[in-house]
Amino acid sequence: MEGSIPEWLKSMINAEFNTTQKRTENEKGFFCVDCGGNSITRKEKEEHHNGHTVLQAFNTSRKYGYKDKDVLKLGSNVLDVSGIRPFSINTGHVFFPKSRSQRPSQLKKKGRPGFCFGCGYGLGSAKYSFCSILCKVSYREFDDKLKTMDELSVEQETLSQNLVNKKSIDEGNLVISEKYEVNNNQGFRKRRRKGIPQRAPLY
Repeated sequence: MEGSIPEWLKSMINAEFNTTQKRTENEKGFFCVDCGGNSITRKEKEEHHNGHTVLQAFNTSRKYGYKDKDVLKLGSNVLDVSGIRPFSINTGHVFFPKSRSQRPSQLKKKGRPGFCFGCGYGLGSAKYSFCSILCKVSYREFDDKLKTMDELSVEQETLSQNLVNKKSIDEGNLVISEKYEVNNNQGFRKRRRKGIPQRAPLY
């Protein structure tokens, strides 16, 4: 999930559901991964999304989560949920699409063992790093940007170092050149000048 968040995943995270325990046909309790968009009813699922990858949403504590088995069926190449804690509900386990944290004070705990790296929500175990799909996706996207910035910083530092080295070499050549010219000039001055030739006396 490198780069920007794909549109279908944005829709999956932000989908709004309205379900009760009765599960009537008009209740919107499903989301089609193949089509994206918003939530759909059971009737719409059966009539228009036959054969599609459809996730079922469950309501718990006024928050909706996707059944863990349905999410895992997507495969890690489509949606990597490793490190995300699945939460227990009456019908099994679910992955929550949005952050579980509701208190700003929990942000101070981000990144600590046993707390969500994205929002600071207590996970109850250090083997998990995120409480929701959104927290992991956002953290990974931010981490990718940091890596890109680090790579650019290294490139700029390397470029600057190369310029410094080139300048040092150029300055060194200039010093050698100047020294060579001075030595040549000094050598020219020390050379004895020839006098006017005189003829030997005839007697």
